[in-house]
Amino acid sequence: MHLFIRCLVVIIAWTFSFNSFAIVKRTEAERGPQSVGHYWGGHLVGGKALPVQGEGYTLIRLERHNNYGHEVLIDFVQRLSQKATAHNLGSLWIGDLSARRGGRLAANHRSHQNGLDVDIFFYGEKSLQSASVVGGKTGVNKLWKPEHGELIRLTSEESVVERIFVNQGIKKHLCKQYKGASWLSKVRAAKGHANHIHVRLSCPADSHHCEAQGQPTGRAC
Repeated sequence: MHLFIRCLVVIIAWTFSFNSFAIVKRTEAERGPQSVGHYWGGHLVGGKALPVQGEGYTLIRLERHNNYGHEVLIDFVQRLSQKATAHNLGSLWIGDLSARRGGRLAANHRSHQNGLDVDIFFYGEKSLQSASVVGGKTGVNKLWKPEHGELIRLTSEESVVERIFVNQGIKKHLCKQYKGASWLSKVRAAKGHANHIHVRLSCPADSHHCEAQGQPTGRAC
């Protein structure tokens, strides 16, 4: 009799837990995609995968499976790729976005955790993915192309973009190439980032638990 009661309690508890989990998952699905927490300490709910191949871009580093993001990020990547094609800037090489559920990535990223960050490489071929465009008196070397500067300008003009992280050498060059441009305030010098740009979007309006970093302040250059 006691064994029967214990078994019955276990079944009831399991059923309750399963139903509670189902309700939570259904609620998340009904709420839609959510970027939760900080860019460097959050997670992603209901993320969308960026297709491997699309109009004007190619997804690289596929073995990492970091091609998920909030739908606002996915739409941005696809829209920017189309704009780049229209401006004859060539195909974009898309690196890491976020993991399927966000959180810390295994690839030594501190951010990219809530589905609103994406890396765009200057070169996509495996032999050139690690090639730095930084160096010399101007801040950049012979691998830098004017098209790279135009891509950064186009990116900055997107209203959803909050910050674009680049190497100090690239920022130095941009400040000379586009002297006085107001959009340069979105371009922030950061350690590394010598072979790609790191684009960060603002918190989507419907992600109420996304912790905003705030608009960049200070001088553009």
